[in-house]
Amino acid sequence: NGLLVLGLVAAVGIQGYYLINYTTLVGESVPDVTDATEGDPRISLLIINVKMKNRDAGPILAFIERQDADVVIAMETDGWWEQQLTSVQASYPYSHEVINDASYGMVVYSKFPLTQTQTHYLQHDDVPSVEAVLDLPGARDVRLFAMHPVPPSRFKDLPDNQGENEVEFIKVGEMAAASAEPVIIAGDYNDVAWSRVDRLTKTEDLLHDVRVGRGIYTSYDAHNILMRWPLDHVFVTDDFAVARLERGPSVSSDHFPILVELTLRAE
Repeated sequence: NGLLVLGLVAAVGIQGYYLINYTTLVGESVPDVTDATEGDPRISLLIINVKMKNRDAGPILAFIERQDADVVIAMETDGWWEQQLTSVQASYPYSHEVINDASYGMVVYSKFPLTQTQTHYLQHDDVPSVEAVLDLPGARDVRLFAMHPVPPSRFKDLPDNQGENEVEFIKVGEMAAASAEPVIIAGDYNDVAWSRVDRLTKTEDLLHDVRVGRGIYTSYDAHNILMRWPLDHVFVTDDFAVARLERGPSVSSDHFPILVELTLRAE
């Protein structure tokens, strides 16, 4: 019994070491907007994994329309979801779609012009990531990476990352490090991260998790209140401050939406 108690205490201590970063007991990795930066250019970003086999699009479409974010990243989009999202796309003059039936389709809708848009296949032929430059009016351009990397565990019919390094994260980290613009990396990472940004991307103090110092914001599994993890993330460079970070309501997917509003700080 003593060994069991000791093991439980050790496990709680180890978990607490990581989880404390997602409480207000530590400083924020990305600062809050202040009175001095209130007028800086803003960009709101909504990320949502729609769950490819989900055929109840109404709650997701209504939430996207209600939030009216500047940029929407939707993942697991197949041909059916491409059709459903047509009504949403009407509000976004700029878009980039990569549709597939392997649970890794992705769409990016933007109210800002998208330039230098590229689709990368960094680890698997069926797993795209999107790179684009957001042309913000009257402000610096911002480089956006939308990711949905493969999970670390073995799945029978889907690409996975079993036995491999975090190849996609490392390659995106290299591209972020080479960027002349401020960088946002967002999406369903299939990883809880636990403040391991440097380890995941092999960058050193370049990218920061907007959750750190604010909360866990669990985004999966929306259908199971007892088993939830933060799988949908936003990493940014030092150029940003956070005006708002929210987890949206249940919207028929197994993921909750994540909404973040950032200000682009002056150079």
